[in-house]
Amino acid sequence: MELKFIDDTIQFGRSVINYQYAFSNRKHLSLSVYPDLRIIAIAPKSTNLVKIREKIKKRGSWILKQIQFFKQFLPVAQPRLFVSGESHLYLGKQYRLKIQKGNKDQVKLIAGYFQVTVNDQKTSEKVRFLMEQWYLSHAKTTYSKLIEMSLSSFTKHDIKKPFFKIRHLKSKWGICSKSGILTLNTELIKTPKSCIQYVITHELCHIIEPNHSPKFYALLDQTIPEWSKLKEQLNLFGNIVY
Repeated sequence: MELKFIDDTIQFGRSVINYQYAFSNRKHLSLSVYPDLRIIAIAPKSTNLVKIREKIKKRGSWILKQIQFFKQFLPVAQPRLFVSGESHLYLGKQYRLKIQKGNKDQVKLIAGYFQVTVNDQKTSEKVRFLMEQWYLSHAKTTYSKLIEMSLSSFTKHDIKKPFFKIRHLKSKWGICSKSGILTLNTELIKTPKSCIQYVITHELCHIIEPNHSPKFYALLDQTIPEWSKLKEQLNLFGNIVY
């Protein structure tokens, strides 16, 4: 069901915080600040507006810090041009591009730089393709290892390593199908490993508890207690409510 967002405003000290809230079938109230400066609160259906506003005020200092952070960091959220000097993310850290002509098309991560070598014209389209292939290759290896690590938290449930796919997903970091197939977003490789493991653990919980029910969140609390902090960190890297 598509969430219906409602605009609201509160005064926090000398600042005015404009945010949106919506209700869903969830156990906890979540609060996210996005790179486009949107502030989103998603609350359980039983929550009243007073509680939501109390949450906003309680996290007011954090919200304003995140807004200032994104105002400085905003170019990262803009479309990449794939030119020398531009910054790109990998596992939560930024690296600058160095594009050069050589005998072999390749991408290497060397001394804080993405060194991209092309054997013909140095077009942005060619660099984009090479970077996407590099990300995909590293995502396959990293996701596979982190799935193995995450499974160790489910020994009581006897979950086998799921078949997983990597796709460009517009609105999800990860999806777990009813048949247990795990699909992970290619963009996830740009976030810290701890965030990737959170997404994987979240989806593995769905194998046991398909819906965002109280049982689901109880299982999530059990398998990855720090999940709410990791969720907030993950929200720094994309406009996806997770």
